[in-house]
Amino acid sequence: MRRQRMLRRQLRRAEELIRSEKYGEGATILEGMVSRERRYDWSSKRTELQTLLQLAKLYYAQGQNPSAVPRGRDWYGEALSTMDTWFANKANPDPDSHYFMAQIHYKLGDFDAGNARLETAFRIAGERGIAVEESWRELLQLMGDSDDR
Repeated sequence: MRRQRMLRRQLRRAEELIRSEKYGEGATILEGMVSRERRYDWSSKRTELQTLLQLAKLYYAQGQNPSAVPRGRDWYGEALSTMDTWFANKANPDPDSHYFMAQIHYKLGDFDAGNARLETAFRIAGERGIAVEESWRELLQLMGDSDDR
């Protein structure tokens, strides 16, 4: 129970750092959490998944950072790898998560995989009665335009 509270505190602190765009400090906390918890087996699947999702979002944000070039692709690769782990452990992911994966694939130039993720997002949204976001349609259009080049 005590360890669980400590993990939640660390996760909240990392989220605060990310919101204030202190990505390096946020990454240090999250990567440390992932490293430690893998050794001890996560005490909570929910905390593990939250940590992995935040870490993937942080890596993605790093790739968006203009100063990250030329390492931007590396950050997107890290985001993809982290989200692959997240998906392997998450039951019934929501359509937004598939959209996030599609964004990563788009940044990496893997339009086929990005389109497949978007199709899954559209399908799940339809099954669950969730409105499709306009940004999903825009990304689908971008990937179609990129394929034509």
